[in-house]
Amino acid sequence: VETLCYSTLNLYAGSSFVVYGNFTTSGSCSNTTPTILNNSGNLSVFGTFTQVAGTYSYINNYSNGTLNIYNDFSKNEHTWFNNYGNINITNGNFNSTGNNENFFYNKDGGKVVIDNSGAPSKADNLTNIYLDEGLILEAGSIFSLIKTNLNVTGGGSSPHDLTTIAGQLSIKDGNFDFRAGGGKIKVNSTGSIYVYDTDNSGDGVLNMSYGGGALTVEGIVYAEGVSITSGGGTSVSVNNGGNMFIGNIGLYTGSNNNDMIVYNGGTLNYCGNKTAGADYLGTINAGATLNYASGYYTTQTPGGQSDFIVGGTQVAAFNNAESCLAAFDNGVSSALPIIMDNFDVRRDGETVAVLWSTLAEVNNDFFTVLRSFDAQTFDEIAEVNGVGTSSIKHNYLFIDENPQD
Repeated sequence: VETLCYSTLNLYAGSSFVVYGNFTTSGSCSNTTPTILNNSGNLSVFGTFTQVAGTYSYINNYSNGTLNIYNDFSKNEHTWFNNYGNINITNGNFNSTGNNENFFYNKDGGKVVIDNSGAPSKADNLTNIYLDEGLILEAGSIFSLIKTNLNVTGGGSSPHDLTTIAGQLSIKDGNFDFRAGGGKIKVNSTGSIYVYDTDNSGDGVLNMSYGGGALTVEGIVYAEGVSITSGGGTSVSVNNGGNMFIGNIGLYTGSNNNDMIVYNGGTLNYCGNKTAGADYLGTINAGATLNYASGYYTTQTPGGQSDFIVGGTQVAAFNNAESCLAAFDNGVSSALPIIMDNFDVRRDGETVAVLWSTLAEVNNDFFTVLRSFDAQTFDEIAEVNGVGTSSIKHNYLFIDENPQD
């Protein structure tokens, strides 16, 4: 299918359209910004999907719309894509190149899933885009990568050097390689980034190489590893209300002037690998919290060993690296707005006590307590109020007065 200027393909709710080939926008439409596709139905493309540079094309995938692409998706300069619905890319690249009016909006309710389980060499490549235009994740949106690396290169020049994550960016069994020199990422209070490894292949790493970059966390960031392998002047800041979870840290500090700072009201959960001596990684300011794995620090705290300069609170919240990583896994794989610390059930005479604690909660209204006698059928027996949004530890208790009923 080749769409030209002033021609629009409209798919209405309940309709389906299948392309056994490629879908391409073509023709130079100047600045008339024509709409090429309005999709509220189901569009499947068994080939490449391309917005060609200079077409000034608009594509709208509305809330009822589903776009399935079984190959590569590509877009370039002078193109716009608005997603309110579902986009599924299977075994294909997501390529966006060029920085002149190259917009991709994932709107509230929009969900993009790129699953390259069958083609792990495929990737999400954002090359020389403006960081404030090329991938916009609005609050309530999800952008999910499976067996797929997210590679961001170039695009770090002012005034287009800041990408704001207001929705959820999830990278399962892949890495986030942010090589936009001077580029900045801000995860605001509604936003989150999850980079995690479920197949023990060593990925799940946020790599902020190339120097001069910045990550500001006001929402939630989970990374099994954070690495800065070259360049200097890169900073990671966890602000008030921000919650960051890191399995390992590899920062070149000292002369390269890289740094991590947790500010008043921010929380860092750290499983990291303890080295023999002081290994300055960052600063925990007054009013900030460092939750760490005590298995790495049997005789000293992270502050006592000078791995961190601690002016706030440091808590041995995890027994060892394994329980620390388990808390991380629970926080990601459950897709719940909480990070669980522990869960326990105890018999107390004729009653049963249910105890649990969380390390962080985001817009968490309540917990539902279910009971089962056969591990198959569960009945709701109580609701326990959550704390809304918090980056500190909270303990919960529910007493079942009639466990045999």
